Amino acid sequence: KLGVIDIAKTSEVPVVALIPMPEKFKSFNSWDKFKFPLPFTKIVIYYGPPTFISSGSTKEENSVYKDVVAKELSSLEGQESDYLSQWSDLSKENPLDILIF
Repeated sequence: KLGVIDIAKTSEVPVVALIPMPEKFKSFNSWDKFKFPLPFTKIVIYYGPPTFISSGSTKEENSVYKDVVAKELSSLEGQESDYLSQWSDLSKENPLDILIF
């Protein structure tokens, strides 16, 4: 769907693909593999580069933007195991540390 692209185009703000990664979670056997974070777990949010939508873009260009954002989101999801293997790199003294990839 192009809803996010249309909103970004109208409001003139970029679209940023992001994925939250909980350290401990309950996974549901559903179509989207929903993960429910357990209480008191760490959650790190990984994000991709901003995608700027031209205010004068056509429907065809909007479809290309949609594909770019979908590809970035898929890329973040595909690297999930790499992210989770680096939990030990998070500072135990400062829980607000961020891993940057």
